[in-house]
Amino acid sequence: MAAGRYIVMGATVLVMGASVYFTVAPHWPGSKATASGKTVGVARPKLPLMQQVEELLAAKDVAGAGRLALEALKVDVRDVQANVAMGKVLAVGRKFEEADQHFDVASVLSRHEDAEILCDWGEMLMAADRARDAEAKFRQAVQLKEKVSKYQLWLGRSLRKQGRLGPAVQAAETARDLSPLKAEPCVELGSIYQEIKDFARSETYFRAALAVEAKNIAALTGLAQLLITTDDLAQRNYLDAAILLGNAVEQSGGRDVNLMVQQAAALALGAYYEQAIVCMEKAIAVAKEQGAQGETVELLLQTLQHYIYLHGEKKKTE
Repeated sequence: MAAGRYIVMGATVLVMGASVYFTVAPHWPGSKATASGKTVGVARPKLPLMQQVEELLAAKDVAGAGRLALEALKVDVRDVQANVAMGKVLAVGRKFEEADQHFDVASVLSRHEDAEILCDWGEMLMAADRARDAEAKFRQAVQLKEKVSKYQLWLGRSLRKQGRLGPAVQAAETARDLSPLKAEPCVELGSIYQEIKDFARSETYFRAALAVEAKNIAALTGLAQLLITTDDLAQRNYLDAAILLGNAVEQSGGRDVNLMVQQAAALALGAYYEQAIVCMEKAIAVAKEQGAQGETVELLLQTLQHYIYLHGEKKKTE
């Protein structure tokens, strides 16, 4: 790691070699600074650090997750899991260079023999659009534990991202063979074959994923997009795609505006304009509740007006 000064979630950090020194105590939301400069009001972890951080990230509490990771690093800067946790937090905040440094420290401290850290590092690199670098990490993980489905799956994803679809199929098939009761490998195979334009096989794998896990959002949206975009006119089915997207909206808690807009688009493509209008109205309401404004709301309103216009034109021909 190069020497230098970095800002990590509001705390100034000096980096010398593989050592990190905090020079300013961070002030996280909900914490207080004492006269001595120490931060108080942060609960001590009761669960393992990584479990707490992952739960907070899943709940979109990035500040809370960062607070826990930083407190652990202040106790022991060479704590492997604390560095991994901070890497994940920074990746969520799209601070990829800083995240890369923490994963590097964690991997060095574990002598590059922890496959899970290598996989987590690879996932971060994928988010940073560095698929080739990610591939190297996933291959290291596979070399350490070749029978772990997740590592094979991520290797396949990194290969697909690079357009190397043949090797991607092989990795995804290995992942499926290792975990035949998981939906994710079938979803990946469906996505790969869609890129290959083998639409029939793509649909087979997406439906296989739903047979394993009927509520899998990636499988629902993947199959829906296939039914919308397939070159096979006999396979194309806008109504079925809209139903699949509706299920995905339901599984997401009815608050995913992007999925709602996709469902409306599928309905409009099938000339189900009344239903598309209802979907767009719901999407706009949810978007406003979530604080969307300006150009975002304007684009949603323009789409709604377009569907209203198409509905009116359809009525004229009936």
